[in-house]
Amino acid sequence: MSVWQGALLGLVQGLTEFLPVSSSGHLVLASHFLGLEPSGGLAFVVFTHFATVLAVLTVFRARVAFVLGGTWSGLKSLASRQWPVGEEGFFWALYIVAGSVPAAAVGLTFKDQIETAFSSPMFASAMLLITGAILWGTGRKSETLGTLSPFRAILIGLAQAAAILPGISRSGSTIAAGIYLGVEREKAADFSFLLAVPVIAGSTVLEAVLLFDHPPTSEALAAIGAGMVVSYGVGLAAILVLLKMVRRGRLSWFAYYCWAVSISALALL
Repeated sequence: MSVWQGALLGLVQGLTEFLPVSSSGHLVLASHFLGLEPSGGLAFVVFTHFATVLAVLTVFRARVAFVLGGTWSGLKSLASRQWPVGEEGFFWALYIVAGSVPAAAVGLTFKDQIETAFSSPMFASAMLLITGAILWGTGRKSETLGTLSPFRAILIGLAQAAAILPGISRSGSTIAAGIYLGVEREKAADFSFLLAVPVIAGSTVLEAVLLFDHPPTSEALAAIGAGMVVSYGVGLAAILVLLKMVRRGRLSWFAYYCWAVSISALALL
């Protein structure tokens, strides 16, 4: 795969990672219909995902600092044998940890099966139908002002675990899960983005370790690098667009796009 082809797949990744239309599903379909096989296989997907995590840290740097600061204050309170009452950042950190456990468990346990799923455009197309149904239902849910809780965080984490499969949107499923559970829309979106950081960063580290045993060629590294740069830039724009759509209660609009892509792909396959 050439540099420009890596950049093209990076564009697909950046546009679809945070828009709730499944970046992994689009990468599988783009690779199939364009006749491209991403150099490094899953490594290309993981590292372009990591580039979009950097986009999250850029957009949510203030929120990340708030969580880290609250965590530090909370740990100091616990060290003094005091419960960190009022430290919202500390509790958000706990929710992120709780929500990350399901995806980490699924990713480590079913790694081989997940890689097999990434080789099936038919499977990715079918999963896009499910993503569309998940998104469509949010338009029928009345606005609520609920907050996060340990139980809700774990359920949202289960939605993220399901989104490891290509065709299931990570952002779409986690934000939708929060909305279905009664969490305020904007808080559900914020939590979805922050929840992505440890899981995707962790998978990147694991994949990087494997690369020491099976290092990609210089051509593959160039393609991965191009994909990461493009994914980062486009990912920034995609985050801002999705936040605007969520605030306006228009997440369900993306369902029609998912269904259109799925039906078209299935017809061509």
